[in-house]
Amino acid sequence: MAAPNPFDPDSLRITGDVNTIGAKKILLRIPVRKPNRQEFFRVNTDPDYRLLCAILELKDEREFYVVTPEVLHILAEDARHVELLLCQNRQGVVFFWPLAVPDQDGRRNSWHESSREAAKLAEANWIRMVANMSEGGYSVYQAKGNIPEPQWPAKTLRDGGQVYDLQRRIPYCGSPRIAPASSGNLQGVLELGGGQRQRGVGRR
Repeated sequence: MAAPNPFDPDSLRITGDVNTIGAKKILLRIPVRKPNRQEFFRVNTDPDYRLLCAILELKDEREFYVVTPEVLHILAEDARHVELLLCQNRQGVVFFWPLAVPDQDGRRNSWHESSREAAKLAEANWIRMVANMSEGGYSVYQAKGNIPEPQWPAKTLRDGGQVYDLQRRIPYCGSPRIAPASSGNLQGVLELGGGQRQRGVGRR
């Protein structure tokens, strides 16, 4: 009996349904960031995928943390009010966009206003936004052609908190000084400091 030819193309040919071979991506974490200038994206309109909240941004670490209402008055100078919007780009990557909400004192911000206009357009259109310094805001570009609708995650914020990494919250500990107790998590650190209030955000 002759040995099979290892270079025979027929020995490598797959028969049957090729779609039965493959893998399904498991959603483990959704990052928090704003859309970059090179991606077209959409915004989910379902209220269950949105959250009005306060966040603390550590710019050096490029990390965002949700601030609980109990500690917000302590971090008022560092936290900012946003609406977390679930977005998806053309590559199927989902992320939360911390969209700034209007200032309570009525002050206008052209960058925030143009970003909110872009978010509204992205509810029904694939768009990308590019910073335009001469206009003092974002220029918005709409994609043309027949582009499929995004496939959103099944879990909402309420039942997918761990997936969405919303467990990164700052609990109330009676001190405005915040320091990471371990990598990837923030814990309030109680520092009496001689009874004087310590301002700012820092590491141990």
